[in-house]
Amino acid sequence: EWLEYISMMGVGRVYIYDNNSTDNTWNMIAPYVQDGLVVRINWPYAPHTGMQHAGLNDALWRFSEYSAWILCVDPDEFPVPVEFSSLTQALAPWDNAYVAAVGLIEYKFGTSGHVTR
Repeated sequence: EWLEYISMMGVGRVYIYDNNSTDNTWNMIAPYVQDGLVVRINWPYAPHTGMQHAGLNDALWRFSEYSAWILCVDPDEFPVPVEFSSLTQALAPWDNAYVAAVGLIEYKFGTSGHVTR
């Protein structure tokens, strides 16, 4: 679901940092890998090492020369460009503006107090 959504929002490539996943993720998303949307980065789990920040830094160093924009999100985060139909459309005004970063407002949605469905 998330890969379909992020693709519809204009994201052209997704780099997934895999820290020893064992949940069958790669079999489920194999078609996206074959289509070139997803690139798997082996990122072995190492507790207490700041893995997430290290992964973000690695992505910036490795892929920034190939990407106009890099969006760092988890697969449970769905960026919604409220006034635009896609992320690429929302970012277009800043494409040639020498902007280093764009911040997003985050809204959290929880369980609304529900313990079961």
